[in-house]
Amino acid sequence: MAEIVNIYDSGLLFEPIHRVLFNIDKELFFERLQRYCESLTITDESDVDSLIESIGLQNGRQRFGYVDKNGLKLVLINRPVGSITAATLQLVLDSLIEDNVVVDYIHGEDVTLSLGSKEGNIGLLLPGIEKETFFDTIISDGSLPRKTFSMGDANDKRFYLEARKIK
Repeated sequence: MAEIVNIYDSGLLFEPIHRVLFNIDKELFFERLQRYCESLTITDESDVDSLIESIGLQNGRQRFGYVDKNGLKLVLINRPVGSITAATLQLVLDSLIEDNVVVDYIHGEDVTLSLGSKEGNIGLLLPGIEKETFFDTIISDGSLPRKTFSMGDANDKRFYLEARKIK
């Protein structure tokens, strides 16, 4: 038995999967990020809601939220090597993993903000992928980077997996 849902169905949500880096300092992160773009624009943010709204803007520029023990920032990537934010950041993360930085993929802004704000950690809040650009991105880039998006949120998946175990 199979269940078929149209990708454009309003009930099918594409949720971003965020990243948390452990045992890293911000200078190393931004130095590596700089290798994969022409330049960066970094602005301080004081409000989580406005940061999340800002990273969701789709105006042709890649952007993501950044959190560490010192607070929130909005990062704009100018002329990145990847076609989507997740692709550009995955290149950075792959290079950091080689230096023994631990990366975890997180569902939900609250957990990312909580873990990212601890000493020695960095949280990266990624924008969601737009359904309208989904196939164009695959055509131009090939497969998407790992953990680019999730269909539904973490609790929905948890309940689904737990329900399957009930006999």
